Amino acid sequence: MKRAIRYLRFSQLGQSNGSIERQELYTDQWLKFNDVELVDTFVDRGKSARTFDRPDFIKLGEFITKHHRTVDYLLVDQLDRFSRDAGEAMSMVKLLQQKYSIQVVSVTEGITFDYETPGSFFRSGLQLLLAEEDNINRSIKVKGGIYTAKAKEGRYVYKNAPFGYRKEDERKDRRLVVEETEAKIVRFIYDAYLRNTPLYLIKERGG
Repeated sequence: MKRAIRYLRFSQLGQSNGSIERQELYTDQWLKFNDVELVDTFVDRGKSARTFDRPDFIKLGEFITKHHRTVDYLLVDQLDRFSRDAGEAMSMVKLLQQKYSIQVVSVTEGITFDYETPGSFFRSGLQLLLAEEDNINRSIKVKGGIYTAKAKEGRYVYKNAPFGYRKEDERKDRRLVVEETEAKIVRFIYDAYLRNTPLYLIKERGG
């Protein structure tokens, strides 16, 4: 009988443990259907997939180094539980197969990663790229929400203040205050423009 270990993860500590229970259920079904024995389970709660620096993922690596001869598969319910960084993930699953003869299985996506099979390699890479794209989009949305909230509070969220203003202090999200010396130049340019003053005269007089 072949043997497997599994890795379960969710990102936010506020999430229900139902996420882990669901991952356990799906991997249990795969084990039963494929007549594979479960050796051990590694779980990271409230850990992002952006890096491999996760407590139980590190333990998983240590286990594989010591006991890889007794393991055939590493199970995840989806490849993005493993990692959302496509480049790192592809390198890792390739290493697991080539160095330790362990294949990564995404049970809900129906993919058994096989570096020696081009179709499987392509599908696995595509899934990881899609996961990475989703991670980037989420990050953009989160940052956009933060910037919007700060802007509504009257805070300036960019690094450099526009000409005619300065930040209250050097922190990035401080409110803007008028820089009077520069503001005089700005007012002159606007007033001259409204009086239809030729641009070359505005430039000369504005200094």
